[in-house]
Amino acid sequence: ITNISMDNFFCKACPLQKGDKQCKKKVKENGNGSWLCSSCNRQVQKYDYSYALRIDLKDPTGELQSVTAFDEIAELIMGVAASDLHILTIDEDATSEII
Repeated sequence: ITNISMDNFFCKACPLQKGDKQCKKKVKENGNGSWLCSSCNRQVQKYDYSYALRIDLKDPTGELQSVTAFDEIAELIMGVAASDLHILTIDEDATSEII
C-alpha cells in the first residue's frame, strides 16, 4: 500500500438485514428526514457507515494500481469499523493517531 485517500472514505449505508448480512449499500436522503436504499428499495430513519476506501497499491514489478476496498476488507486495513472512525472525524487529531 503506497497511499490511502482519506477524502470521502466512508458513506452513509443501509442498516437493514439482507439475508444473513447487513445490506450496507449507500443510502440517499429523501429530504423528509428519511433515507432510501435503492438496493433494498426501502426507506430507513437511521443509517450506518460503510467504507469505500481508495487505495494505491504497488506490485513487485513497481506497477501502481488504484483499488477501492469496501467495508470488510477496508476495516481489516484500517483496524477500526467505519462507524467508529466516523465518530472520530469530529476530532481530527484522534483520527490521525488511529490512521
